[in-house]
Amino acid sequence: MLKRMRVIINYLKYIFEGMRVPDTWHLMKPCDILILTHDRERSYDFRGKPYAFLIDSLGEIFRKEDLKVSCVAKPYSVITDSKAYTFTYSYNRASLIGQLCSLHTINVIIRFLIEPKVFHIVWKSSYLVKLWIYIIKRVKPKCIIGIQPDVNICMAARRMGVDIYDLQHGVISDSHPDYGQKYLDDSTTETLPTGYLCWDDQSVNVLSKWVIPKQIRTIKIGNLWFLRFIYPIQNDFLVHEAVNASKQIIDPYRPSILVSLQWGMRQFYPEKEFNGVMVKALEETILETFEDYNWIVRLHPVQLMGEEKESVTQYLIEVFGNEKADMWLDTSKLPLPLILKNVNLHITDFSSIVIEASWMGVRSGILNQEVKSGGKFEDYYVSERNSGMAEVIDQNPEAIKSWISKTLEKGKGDIQIPDTRDIRDAFIEEVVEKCRS
Repeated sequence: MLKRMRVIINYLKYIFEGMRVPDTWHLMKPCDILILTHDRERSYDFRGKPYAFLIDSLGEIFRKEDLKVSCVAKPYSVITDSKAYTFTYSYNRASLIGQLCSLHTINVIIRFLIEPKVFHIVWKSSYLVKLWIYIIKRVKPKCIIGIQPDVNICMAARRMGVDIYDLQHGVISDSHPDYGQKYLDDSTTETLPTGYLCWDDQSVNVLSKWVIPKQIRTIKIGNLWFLRFIYPIQNDFLVHEAVNASKQIIDPYRPSILVSLQWGMRQFYPEKEFNGVMVKALEETILETFEDYNWIVRLHPVQLMGEEKESVTQYLIEVFGNEKADMWLDTSKLPLPLILKNVNLHITDFSSIVIEASWMGVRSGILNQEVKSGGKFEDYYVSERNSGMAEVIDQNPEAIKSWISKTLEKGKGDIQIPDTRDIRDAFIEEVVEKCRS
């Protein structure tokens, strides 16, 4: 009960902080491209400005084509206006009005006048859809792109005849609650994006099972953040500056092991004694082998920018000490492609970094037992497991240490990131032509 209350308090605090940010959406001017982002996506710092590494990378490509790009922060972000790398507009307060309109108390008040369930859906959607229709009419974008744009934005964009795309940011599988066929079979086309911008063939194949009947596009543009570092261009100062900063993680004397954390771990490990960050077996393994390996614990962007930052930082300090915690907080802010380039192995509960690690030839050990055959996540990382680039490890220190020794002997694999630059460029050209027509 105490933990549940703490979660509720933290969420209310999160909303309160967002409400202190004044709405600026009514000040927006016409643009060609409208991008959507959230504080938790801005975990990279570029020249003192929070940078959304996927969305801002795409925004920069469009700007190089002389298109006007505007950005809106999803609720309840506080990194707005000029505080962000891309000047960002806010609609936190307007969004909260829409949320309040859907509270159960209002349903109770009018339960004798209208069916509560219908009212809950219609009022909330009606208010926020109308708000977004007004924004789109004002801004006149030819294209909207975001990470998991919500149903209200999708509905408004479709009604206004504007293309809206979901930019992939993690694993896509049949059992995923936001991308699996079962969930999306129950969703109407009006509430979904007009297209999905995917990393690879595997993601496209999963989505194609249900998007084709709904006439929704899938475009394999690749992971734009990784493409920037694997195929750097001469005047990309972000990449060149990041390469120099990443030299701090190199240890020429010991193998380096990346541990990628995930947020919201208590939903997978509800046991009272769980520390909320990593399974006990991995914690013990790290402590027992501190001198043997260069351990690099990487926080999830939500843990760097969101409500879990305090609790995760406290855990790292209490278990591993201030020096290690400070170092890991710093290295967590480095670009993932550069970290993977400089490590030998990767261990995680079941983070989507398993996919990105395989692109860089880094083998992954997966600790979540539900990824095994017959588990509820058995369709996660099938390609990586079949190719030998990922393996599920038993949750005990001896099994983890054995896997480390055995897998280090195999060495790293080849870099095999999908080269999607031609498809990416064709998509960019398509959007540019539409904006200029």
